[in-house]
Amino acid sequence: MPRRRDVLRFAGATAAAGVGTALAGCTARSSSGDGAARLGRWLYDPAEYGTDWERYRVHYVEPAALASNETYLNSSMVEWLTESPVAPRDRVDYQLQATVVADDGTYPQVAIFEGAFGIGRARSAISQGATRDGVYDGRELYRSDGGGYLALDHGELWFVGNVDRRGAEAYFDRAGERTFVANDDRFARFFDRAGVGVYTGLQLGREGAGYGGFSYHVDGPKTTARSLRRQPLPDRQREEIERRVERARRSEDSLREISFEYDDGEALLTVELETRRALVFLDPVDVFELGY
Repeated sequence: MPRRRDVLRFAGATAAAGVGTALAGCTARSSSGDGAARLGRWLYDPAEYGTDWERYRVHYVEPAALASNETYLNSSMVEWLTESPVAPRDRVDYQLQATVVADDGTYPQVAIFEGAFGIGRARSAISQGATRDGVYDGRELYRSDGGGYLALDHGELWFVGNVDRRGAEAYFDRAGERTFVANDDRFARFFDRAGVGVYTGLQLGREGAGYGGFSYHVDGPKTTARSLRRQPLPDRQREEIERRVERARRSEDSLREISFEYDDGEALLTVELETRRALVFLDPVDVFELGY
């Protein structure tokens, strides 16, 4: 299973614990329902920084919601996920990572943690990779040794890289005022069909290009995952995918249900499976080897 990039690497932190998505707790609640609004708050428009970008990658996780479902998750998944260096795992409501793939590397890199945690542990997590650099809007401001700035307060750790201090403050100032997500109908399409669950991964090309992503919605012993991709699939390829879907339906005992829809260039895969068998951080298209 591939390991995800530690979001705190952007901040220059040396947290051996890795990405903050560890699991704890006992009973069941899934997504808070605020995921789409949170993405809208933080995702900037790459076109404001350049025109040579290729892909916009977004990862969104709700550690506290995952923590509440630990009882139902399989042990290998629990072992693979590691505790957040920022706060106790059940106190991080969400964390978000956004990066742009481009040739010149001038686009901001973003990592956001928010939840019900104090300032001490988050301060300790960044202490080996960042230097205090004053105050921003009542929050402690740090300059990352690897480039970029962090703003820290109770229940908040914000990071933006590939910018100077002025650029960082400008980015933070616009939190909650961005229009990129609201104005790009690909997000609306994704939110409507795949949703934003306890883990969501999304990738967009430039305006008019394709997009794709997946989202896991955990509800106690049952998990529903949806993968939505905008891409051309010729008739012969669709027929092969449909055969593979039927083969998975017959052979995969973890599946309760699986369906594949293709309409107007958009492919939607929906799977319902036992939570203990869910590989929460992988696109179900890849998990079930559907080949598109």
